[in-house]
Amino acid sequence: EQDRRVALAEMVRVLKPGGRVAIFDILRTGQYARELERLGLVDVKLSGISLLWCLPTRYLIAKKP
Repeated sequence: EQDRRVALAEMVRVLKPGGRVAIFDILRTGQYARELERLGLVDVKLSGISLLWCLPTRYLIAKKP
């Protein structure tokens, strides 16, 4: 869990203003969305659930102001 937070914080740190981050994951997109909002990203959008190789997956996109 802590390693994921560190990785997200580093993504946000190196992202240029106006830049976007996209994450595709099987289990944790909701957690990533909350953490990215906490880190100050805006326009955080979660996709609906889709199936990839019979696994429910989602993606999220967020923007650095």
